[in-house]
Amino acid sequence: LDTLSELGVHRKPILYVFNKTDKLSSEELEEISPELEEYQPYVLTDATKKDGLSKLIEYLKNWKKK
Repeated sequence: LDTLSELGVHRKPILYVFNKTDKLSSEELEEISPELEEYQPYVLTDATKKDGLSKLIEYLKNWKKK
């Protein structure tokens, strides 16, 4: 977040996008789930399989309306 402060955008809304979820097993995803709660809002994606992209697109559509 220091870099964001330096750019002057530290007070802008942030959406955390975690990609490459295909590299984690379901057990690993479950294990890191409590840590992900620190990053709100967030979306998990796997761009190669297009998993999570519809959720990302939907979120961005709604975010733009805010």
